Amino acid sequence: DIPNTYLTGYGIGTNTFPSCAFRGFGAPQAAFATESLISEASNILGIDPLKIRIKNALKTGDLGAIGQKITATCGIKKALKTVQKSSFWKGRKNKEKFIGYGIATGHLSCGFGKAIPDFAEIELKNNKGIFEFYIGLTEIGQGGLTSMKAIAVKALNEKEENVKFIQSDTLNTFNCGSTAASRSTFIGGNAIIKAVKEYRERELKGEQNIIVRIKEDFPEPEMKKSIGMPHAMYTYVVQAVKVKVNNLTGKVDVVDAIAVTEAGNIINPMQMSGQVSGGMVQSIG
Repeated sequence: DIPNTYLTGYGIGTNTFPSCAFRGFGAPQAAFATESLISEASNILGIDPLKIRIKNALKTGDLGAIGQKITATCGIKKALKTVQKSSFWKGRKNKEKFIGYGIATGHLSCGFGKAIPDFAEIELKNNKGIFEFYIGLTEIGQGGLTSMKAIAVKALNEKEENVKFIQSDTLNTFNCGSTAASRSTFIGGNAIIKAVKEYRERELKGEQNIIVRIKEDFPEPEMKKSIGMPHAMYTYVVQAVKVKVNNLTGKVDVVDAIAVTEAGNIINPMQMSGQVSGGMVQSIG
């Protein structure tokens, strides 16, 4: 939570190949720079690197760097304190030879950002006792279908075998935006909940052959004035590593690591754990 920020952006033409989104699209690079500076500041000031982050952590109600109000869940401080209490972080006191600890925080946006159309349009109908959801979001191996089906089953209070998804069929499904920006479960899930609510209300009124078509919009951030395209919500992470340095060759090995992720309402804990572990192993690599 830094009240005084000055930001300048540049578009640079280079002789390298164009690049595309891959796990974080910009956030890791910015996190690396800011977290390196915060760690340098903690050394100069003689403040524990974890404590300096707790002291300056964002909380719900604060303003982000470009004036967006943090209105959604913001548990970065709690995540930092979770690492602080862990046996992993307390191991620093052992002062092992050629062993060091590093810590960093980060956050990644959810959704496309302010002023970019961001919505999901779905259809729900009952086909001989089978609830059919027509949804344009694509399953590309990330497990979005598993999460959305879990949301549908719970919202309907039905057995899983009575819920069917028809996805990414351009003849029968509607525009839901891209399966990107960490938005599928949130925007698809909320559209499903909204559709089920309308279905049950119309069912109670005695309506027959109900077809519900719902459009759910992604929330935009609260801002006094728009600078850039900030987001309404973020996922917050704290990660720390224990490294061993070979004093002869200078080679550094990661001995152990810890990750704490504050991701709001988690639909599938096992899936979430796989995302955290996979992402961290990938970044260490």
